[in-house]
Amino acid sequence: MSTNETTVNPFESVLPQTGVSRSEIWNEIQSTAVAAVGKAVENKEALASFHAPTAFAEIIRQIRKDYALHAEKFADRPRQITRCQGGGLVFLPGITQTPIDFMILEPIFCNGKATIGGISVDMDHYYVLLKKCDVFVEDGSQLVTVAMMYIE
Repeated sequence: MSTNETTVNPFESVLPQTGVSRSEIWNEIQSTAVAAVGKAVENKEALASFHAPTAFAEIIRQIRKDYALHAEKFADRPRQITRCQGGGLVFLPGITQTPIDFMILEPIFCNGKATIGGISVDMDHYYVLLKKCDVFVEDGSQLVTVAMMYIE
């Protein structure tokens, strides 16, 4: 096991029962995301503006619906998502700690190898993070996710 991986599984992966295409979301935001990340890297900023496409709103809606079907797995967490802050996160090569201890990440684009909490990213699942963890992206790789934070 490499130093960037952990033996503790900080999340539950959920196979979504959604029909939303991750590639549809990526196709809608790719040019905006690439430009925003390029500008943020050039200016040495941590944040970039986010353009929420139609497919993004649909995947948030479907994850909310699907989460309620699996909520019993998450002790001390809401049984349904009534409110949350949605956005997009782009993980560049290296190790990045997730910003809060309860959030959902839905990978929509992964080029190369990436891990969440030491577990390889699987494009067929979304991830309910129950505590802060490291997201590792190999050199030359990228990971773009829909993020649901401040979940109530």
